[in-house]
Amino acid sequence: MNITPYDPIWLGARVYSNNTGKVSAIGEACRYLLQTHNLLPPDFPRRATIYYDSTYAYGAVTRLNKCKDNDELVDTVAILVEAVRRVFQLDFQHARAHSDIYGNEAADRLAARGAAGRISPHPQVWIQPPPWPNGN
Repeated sequence: MNITPYDPIWLGARVYSNNTGKVSAIGEACRYLLQTHNLLPPDFPRRATIYYDSTYAYGAVTRLNKCKDNDELVDTVAILVEAVRRVFQLDFQHARAHSDIYGNEAADRLAARGAAGRISPHPQVWIQPPPWPNGN
């Protein structure tokens, strides 16, 4: 399945790779947090931690490092990270890759599927487009 700029789930990836999957995962976590923010009571604490095993993806989306490719994807996710930081205390925590951490192993399997171009057309979270930082 090809994802194009016209699809509501497209984050900007033009090349499918493991790094694309890792950066996209951070973007999807940010989309989820932005949707959740709108559902929480005003006095509910807004603190979140995103766990990552790719220092490349973390460095790229937090603008600590220059990305190697997929500039559009990295820029979109960096904007989402900044939007989340405006409404949540957002922390990032490194998780060692391939260390039998259940959630990390599942994320690696999903990143590999995405790198192979096997993207599910049925994700429930994408039925409604997430709120974007500019309010659209």
